[in-house]
Amino acid sequence: MKEWSILRLIHSFVLSHITYVAAYHRWFAAEKTKLNGLIRRVYKQALGLRQSTSTELLLQLGLHNTLEELIEAQQVSQYERLSNTKAGRHILDSLGISYHTQHGIKYDIPREIRTKLVMPPLPKNMHPEHNKGRRISRARAMLQSFGRNEEAVFVDAARYRNYRRFAAAVVDHTQKCITSVSISTNHVETAEEVAIALAIAHTDAQYIISDSQTAVRNFANGRISPVALQVLTKGKTRSDEQNAYILWFPAHTPVDLTEVNLNEVAHNVARGLTFRASSAVDTTRTESLVEEWEWGDRLTKFNDITEHYKVQRSEYPPPHRKLSRAQSVHWRQLQTGTYTNPVIMKHIYPDLYMTNSCKYCSNKATLAHILWECPALIGKFRDAASNEDLRVRWRTAMLSSGLDNQHLAIQQAKEAAERQGLSADS
Repeated sequence: MKEWSILRLIHSFVLSHITYVAAYHRWFAAEKTKLNGLIRRVYKQALGLRQSTSTELLLQLGLHNTLEELIEAQQVSQYERLSNTKAGRHILDSLGISYHTQHGIKYDIPREIRTKLVMPPLPKNMHPEHNKGRRISRARAMLQSFGRNEEAVFVDAARYRNYRRFAAAVVDHTQKCITSVSISTNHVETAEEVAIALAIAHTDAQYIISDSQTAVRNFANGRISPVALQVLTKGKTRSDEQNAYILWFPAHTPVDLTEVNLNEVAHNVARGLTFRASSAVDTTRTESLVEEWEWGDRLTKFNDITEHYKVQRSEYPPPHRKLSRAQSVHWRQLQTGTYTNPVIMKHIYPDLYMTNSCKYCSNKATLAHILWECPALIGKFRDAASNEDLRVRWRTAMLSSGLDNQHLAIQQAKEAAERQGLSADS
């Protein structure tokens, strides 16, 4: 069974029980420590790792979440679900939970307007750092479909410097700003909602494209800020056949196409509108000015939150899908420093392994020693200038996702163990 299949089984039969119970208890610190230890033990057992595996190295594999992360993801996803219904918001209010108002008050979109709005499902796994390839592919596809479409507009919002105000702009396929507005608000998602509402109410565009997942999701849920609702209801009324499709575009994604990136055009237009109040900019400030427009979408889905934490700390690539189960286990053992070596074997089986010394130099035969520290290795690998050179090679190999590199690393580790009289499967 491959590693990804094992991880799915762990999630289905172990983590699901912890997640649905742990999020609704107030745990003592000792209880949290015990549960975190249980989670780590399950993953070590399933992956073929020794129970002595370092917690830090296990986390760097990016395979599991801590108890605190699971609780956060479960609570946020449930709060988000309850916030979408009137009954759910009443439950949150009765419990004294203000989650649904922390980003501003939201009002229902009138039914006669909402029935004319169409929001396709938002794509998954679109993290700006960890899913760049998926974002680029979506950006290319959307620009090819809507970059020259007369029925499409791109919208964006930007913050005024030193002010709690935003400028929202709507740009058509000719790169022309066809309408804009300034909004007084502290919340960036409110400004992004206003940009979408402006396009719906003051243009005849069929496709409205925004780079804010949160704003698109709010329209899909039928609840937006009072300012956006005011813009939406004060505009022109669309006919029954004139639906508006609200689509999400991955922001600030470099796309090598002949078409102009209209999302960047809308972004630059919105920023340009904020520079009109240049006299209000404090020129005496010496610290570097922060780009106020760089805001991230809120993570509201269980999978998005848990994946964010795992990918954020992940340093090592998974075993190649063509590796066997045994080879995958050896690969993970090498990454976590628990691969078979004399020191580990003497610690686990002191009656069977009487010494933990290297057979070539009599030094303590740790994993690092048998792989790159032993002086005898320089003669074994003639192309290695020094032991430090070997260490760098092994570090590079552990960060490789290529099949050939992983095969070679596993084979060389097996040979190193055999030179010490050990079996790699011990």
